[in-house]
Amino acid sequence: MLLVSEADVSRVLTMRDAVDCVERALADHARGSAIDVPRERTRTGLGTLSILQGAAPQAGVTGYKAYYATPQGSRSHVYLYDAVSGVPLALIEANFFNVLRTGAASAAATRHLARRDATVLGQIGAGRIGAGQLEGVCAVRPIRSARVYARTRDRLEMFCADMSEKLGIEVLPADSAADAVRGADIVNVITKSAVPVLAGAWLTPGQHVNAAGNKQSGPVNHHFVRCVVTKIVSGKALAAVHIENMGKASNAASGDFGLNPQGRDDLAPVRCRAFACLPTGKPRSTLLALWPNRRRRTHEMMVNRP
Repeated sequence: MLLVSEADVSRVLTMRDAVDCVERALADHARGSAIDVPRERTRTGLGTLSILQGAAPQAGVTGYKAYYATPQGSRSHVYLYDAVSGVPLALIEANFFNVLRTGAASAAATRHLARRDATVLGQIGAGRIGAGQLEGVCAVRPIRSARVYARTRDRLEMFCADMSEKLGIEVLPADSAADAVRGADIVNVITKSAVPVLAGAWLTPGQHVNAAGNKQSGPVNHHFVRCVVTKIVSGKALAAVHIENMGKASNAASGDFGLNPQGRDDLAPVRCRAFACLPTGKPRSTLLALWPNRRRRTHEMMVNRP
């Protein structure tokens, strides 16, 4: 069995590689040729163990990611097996791996849904995962400048300086979340906040939003939910959780959100852990489904307005 360290991952895996791999996985999942099992958690008074399982039969592999989180931090590992023989193939230290994978999911959504001429990025959140979100979007759009907001000013300024040097663009600290969002072509939201941090009133038509974060409250407020073309979700099982939480946030019936608006099983949404949203400026919810076109080898979109 191959033991892959954090240093090994950071040395050989780039964000562009991660985006391409994640996008292929999303397409396989949409076709039904890949399996994704929503996370299961074991909570104790000391910490929380989370397990996420999956399989790619066409690639001949199956496995799971496990991470244990405590107030002192978390550690992630990926366990990979041969799908036919069951032989363990690899144990991968996955903290940095997770930064790339999460950023690549938002990048895949951005590649298909954001305006091609987008050059300005706004972001709320300056943590470790936030670095991957910023890098991911820059890998698929010609971003020239970014504005980032976080509550801790010293950490924010250090984050902006590091990312500016790494990406070769201007990354500036914003004085508020609203200042980071207003006027941006693309908006990333990546925080652990227990309350919504993005207000719909800050958005303008044409912006693309990748929103991730607290899975219980959601990172956006009710006005945002009511004025967007809604999100792409991570398959039917996990969608039920997101639909419930988004329904609570918007004070709307869960029926406003759903999968396969015309009952077509072949229109399974692409797997994407980021929300992919476009503000419409109108108080209605809209479902956007993205699926692979086998004949044209492209992806198509369907919009259903209830």
